[in-house]
Amino acid sequence: MSDGPGGEATSGPGIGVLFDRAAQGYDAERPKLVPCFEEFYGAAVEAVGPLAPGARLLDLGAGTGLLAAMIAVSRPSLDVTLVDLSAEMLNRAPGRFAAAGLSQPQLVTGDYAVAMPEGPFEAIVSALSIHHLDDAGKAQVFAGVADRLSPGGGFVNAEQVLGETAAA
Repeated sequence: MSDGPGGEATSGPGIGVLFDRAAQGYDAERPKLVPCFEEFYGAAVEAVGPLAPGARLLDLGAGTGLLAAMIAVSRPSLDVTLVDLSAEMLNRAPGRFAAAGLSQPQLVTGDYAVAMPEGPFEAIVSALSIHHLDDAGKAQVFAGVADRLSPGGGFVNAEQVLGETAAA
């Protein structure tokens, strides 16, 4: 299977379909698959910085809304938009937000590398998603992020990267 221009699979089931299939057990697997889970997500939440009530937050490749909900818990009254290829993943987000006492996010099923929601957003985040894109898709996403951030807004892309050495 190879990636197409937006990072989507060009043979076999698309990446959205693969994540649809994994949606049911996805959240339970995160702490097992992400080394230093709490530290990884905690660093991303902290990197967002302060956001005023009513600020708009966009989560690209949001999955079940894990990162966006963590951010929203510590910042009151955010206007959250979640984008993901997998409708099944997004369908789990309202329960997560309700359980945390948060306002419901706007859910957008689609390829953010092809069509990103209109801004401006005070913060745009992504965790463990952009790495699925090829270089052209990444460049398109980064340009889209720059176009959609409000002045002074921030972008946090949390990824796992294999270091060149064990220490790295």
